Order: sequence, then structure tokens, then C-alpha cells
Amino acid sequence: MGYIVEALLGFALITAVNVMWFRANLGFVGVSPHPYWAVVLLLASRYGFLAGLFSGIVSAALAIGLSIIGRQGTTIYELWKLLLGEPVLFIAVGCTLGEISQTIKSRYEALLDEHEELKETFDKLRERYDAVVKAKQEVDTRILSQEQTLTTMHETAQALRSLSEGELYPAALDMVAKFLGAEASSIYLFEDGQLKLKAVHGELQNRTRPESLLPDDGLLGRAFTSTHVASANVLLEMYEKGVLPDGDALIAAPLLTSSRKVLGVLSIERLPFLKFNSQTIRMAEVFSGWCADALENALLYTDTKSKTITDDITGAYTINYMNARLLEECARARRYKTDLAMIILDILGYVDYSEEEQREILTQLSKALKTLLRNIDLLFSGDVPGRYIILMPNTPLVGAKVVGGKIVTMVGDLGGVVASVTGSLPVGMGVSAFDETNNTPELILAAALTDLDAKKGGETGLARA
Repeated sequence: MGYIVEALLGFALITAVNVMWFRANLGFVGVSPHPYWAVVLLLASRYGFLAGLFSGIVSAALAIGLSIIGRQGTTIYELWKLLLGEPVLFIAVGCTLGEISQTIKSRYEALLDEHEELKETFDKLRERYDAVVKAKQEVDTRILSQEQTLTTMHETAQALRSLSEGELYPAALDMVAKFLGAEASSIYLFEDGQLKLKAVHGELQNRTRPESLLPDDGLLGRAFTSTHVASANVLLEMYEKGVLPDGDALIAAPLLTSSRKVLGVLSIERLPFLKFNSQTIRMAEVFSGWCADALENALLYTDTKSKTITDDITGAYTINYMNARLLEECARARRYKTDLAMIILDILGYVDYSEEEQREILTQLSKALKTLLRNIDLLFSGDVPGRYIILMPNTPLVGAKVVGGKIVTMVGDLGGVVASVTGSLPVGMGVSAFDETNNTPELILAAALTDLDAKKGGETGLARA
């Protein structure tokens, strides 16, 4: 009980001062405010009821005792009149103030405990809130990631529709690796009654992919014949029937077009363990459908392009059409004794230019030829990139050389449209004509090629007539 020590020390100090400096008025009779109030009020307000009661009793006892000692012979009544009931006030005020202080202190402690409980509850709720916010962020991120993945996958799949057949296969397998996590995959197309290997991605361990498969062989055959995706979970069923092949795919998805035509099978042979799940199987089925539509589009474009007789940019006829038409023109020249000349143009280094530069060269070449050739002259694409053959009915060899010289000059001036060319565009030219020696399509063409090779060997840069 610290308040007892403090009370005794306080009263001892005041009493010492009283005895040493105010001996004539022991007990501080008549002094207002009485010095003992300092101890009573401080202890009562600080420690509560018991401290107030104790300090009040001690102060009252000291005040009465010292007053009696300092005024010997004074009656109690006279002393009471001098003190005016102050000892009673010490006790009353000490108890009252102590009780009030203790009540306030108890209330404060109760509020403090309640505050601590509320703070603890708040901290727990805060932790739960943070956990919920974190979980929501993870869910939002997962949803956004899946949406972005599906959107990106769909956009990339749509981009496949702009690729040729040869470009489509590796691009499709790269997408399988990117979006499905496939470490090894391949594409088989149905040709001549078999599934034939067209493209691969990644290597297989301890085995090689077969170049061809029967359409009912293994997991790939299962997917092809059923037109539904097949995965390794059907291998047990195949094993029980005794038809499990040596080494097969994990997932086989038929290349099924929107018109329900099966073009082949997309095979996924190796996947990370955690990636082999139902979601990957579903995505493989969706992707194989997109791939099939793109492949059907590429095959249709290739078939259509093979049947067309003109080039999209220059308007030149195909080499196949030239062979048939040259035979007709030779027959006409032989029968009616008319002239027939041929010019072969070679844009040297054509394959080294970029696709954009090649397109620009052909566009400008088409414009140039339209100003120099007659309506009866025929322009054909050669058998190598950058080569063009001009067949000129009713034109002698001399006339063909003149026209050829103008074409070479004009084409050479196209060097300005190609960023990688300084000066004239290098062009080679060979000329031949129908005569008694060169009187068949093969001989005319061979003579023009011989002339072209001779001029290439004799000159550098621009070939001239």
C-alpha cells in the first residue's frame, strides 16, 4: 500500500516544518487553507477511498494532537472552536473525494479494458478483412488472367486464318506450347487413307513419331474416328482390349471444322504433370477446332490459287498457262508464217528483298509494262521468283530487242522505290524468236534462257539488249 508511506512522509514533512518554524502555532490552528489538505486531497484523488479515509484520519489526529500539545490547558470545547470542525472535514472530504476518484478510476479502467477488447476485436476483423481483400484480388486476377488468356488465344487463333498451309503448322504448334504448356506436340493430316505427319514441336524421349498411321490406330485413330477428343484416360480401356500401341499421345484432338469435316489430328505427346487436367483437354478441343477452320481456309486458298491463271499483283499468267499458250502461238506462227518473239526478264537478287520490297517492285513493274506492252502481248510468271516471260505475237527479233531494252531501262529506274537498292534495279534480259531453228516452244524458251545467261555472264548490274 504505497499511499500509507506517502501519507506518513507527507504528514511528517509538514509536521517538521510546523515544529521548526511555526512552533507557536502547532497544528496550524486557524491557518487557511490548512497544510494537511495538500496530503489529503492528493492521496484521495490519486488512490481512492481507502487512501482518502486514511489520510483524513491521520490529518485529523495530527491536527487535534498538535493543537493540544501547543495549547496545554485548553479545553476540548475551546479547541474545537479554534479548529471549527476541520478534523471532521479532513475525514469527510478524504472519504468523499476518495470514493469519487475511485469510482472514476474504476470506470476508466473498465473503459480501458473495453477499449482493449474492442481493439483486439478490431485487429481480428482487420485481419479477416485483409484476408478477404487478398482473396478477392486473387480471384479477380485469376478471372482477368483467364479472360485475357482466352481473348489472346482467340485473337491468335483468328490470326492463323491469314497464314498459308506451310506457315500454319508451326504457328499452331507454337500456340499449343504457349497456351496449353505442351512440351511436345504434332499435327497429322488425313491423306491417301492414312494420317500423315505434317509438323512437330519438341522431341520425344526414347521413341520417334511415326511418319504415318492408320486412321484407326491408337489414341490418334480413336480421336479421328470418333471426332471427339481422346486422352490418356481411355488407354486403360484400349489396353484391356489388347489394342494399346507402343507409346501414344496424352491428348489427341480431331481437327474438326465447323462443317464437321475431320482434316486430321492434333497430338499432344508431353505435358507438365499439373497441366494434364480436364481444363487443358477442353482447351485442346476448342483450339483444334479453330486450327481446323484455319487449315481448311488455307487449303481452300491454296487450291483456288493453283487453279487461277493470273498473278494478283502483276496480272501475269501462270507458268502452266504459258506452256499451253506458247504451244498455240508456235502453231499459229508456223501456219500463218507470222513473227513471234519472247523476252525473259530476271529481277536479280529478287529473293533477297523483303516481302514489302518485293510487292513494291512488282507493283511498279506492272505499271511499267502496261505502258510498253500491246494488248496482244502476253505476260507470264517464270518458274523462279522474280522472273517474267513476255510472249509477243507478230513481233520480229529486232523489235523484241528494242522493246526489251526499253523495259530493262524502265525497270532499272525502279531502284528508287526499294530502300536497300542504290542506283538502278539490277535486271537481266534474254530474247529469242520463232524461226527455222527455234521452231518449238522448248527451243524458243531455251534460246531465250541461253541469251539471258550469256548477258548475265558478260555484264554486271543492269543487263541490256
